[in-house]
Amino acid sequence: MSGARFYEKLSRELSRVLRHMPEKYNLVLDDGGWVSLEQLVAALHQMDKWRFVTIQDIENMMKQATKQRHEIKDGRIRAYYGHSFKGKIRKEIAIPPRYLYHGTTPEAAEQIVQQGLKPMSRQYVHLSTNIKTARLVAERRTATPVLFRIDTQQVKEPFYFGNEDIWLVDAIMPENLEIML
Repeated sequence: MSGARFYEKLSRELSRVLRHMPEKYNLVLDDGGWVSLEQLVAALHQMDKWRFVTIQDIENMMKQATKQRHEIKDGRIRAYYGHSFKGKIRKEIAIPPRYLYHGTTPEAAEQIVQQGLKPMSRQYVHLSTNIKTARLVAERRTATPVLFRIDTQQVKEPFYFGNEDIWLVDAIMPENLEIML
């Protein structure tokens, strides 16, 4: 397997472990979503496919990634966002850009207009810093995306930094959503 393909597969596996099923690997994340790199590598070694992965492999994967999904700090690692397991990852409140965007399907947009944006199966609502990213996210599910613009200065809920392209919030009320035509 080529280096790029290996790192892509490793990134997907780490996202699966850290975002969705740490318990399957007997990992306990702290309230910020962190786990030690040594524990993560030991857990991965329980699977034949990943028995030779090293901390250096994880660091190299992150250096080569075009989209940053993980963070390493002080010998620990976490997924930036996208968690779906029970319990809520504690995030630090941050000040977002003035406008954020959310892309979705026409069917979901009808419900969003009435009820607002809710995290659904995730812990937080995910918002994009630009229209292009919001459109790409929506186009994973539909050929006719509907885009919403959120004026963050009008929202009462706190915002949390996800990564350079993604911001998180608990919910957005319908009155804070503007459909983009």
